[in-house]
Amino acid sequence: ENTAPPAAPNPWVTNSVASVNGAPLRSMLALPALLRQLPGRKWVFSNGPQHYVEAIVQHLGIAHQIERSFGMDSFGLTPKPRLAAYRSVLRQAGLAGGDCIMVEDSVQNLRTAKRLGMRTVWLSRSYRKPVWVDWRLSSLGELRRLALLP
Repeated sequence: ENTAPPAAPNPWVTNSVASVNGAPLRSMLALPALLRQLPGRKWVFSNGPQHYVEAIVQHLGIAHQIERSFGMDSFGLTPKPRLAAYRSVLRQAGLAGGDCIMVEDSVQNLRTAKRLGMRTVWLSRSYRKPVWVDWRLSSLGELRRLALLP
């Protein structure tokens, strides 16, 4: 498993809603501090509706750290892992795939991200790691080891 840090502090595209749904709330209490430690700009990209994604970001206390949230209605109701959803979000954010690191709990969503040149982080306790996954972590807290922190 690759444990080297990313080459540069590029934007992080996260799927916070899925992570919230899959993680105990107490583990989310450290999320604001974790996001402050990670370099780069941050977005949330979720298949949930826009109002729900924004409500979750507010509830978690990370709204001031997230540049923009993209719910499914903001990218044409075309869900991940369809390529059109990713292209729409990248276009709206003014980014190229190679400028992003996608943190996701769905390995299939990471396959599309990798096709677009993103570096990929899979949140999973699985022992296997598909070739399109750059890093497999068991928790969000482990993101610190990938960041270029002081």
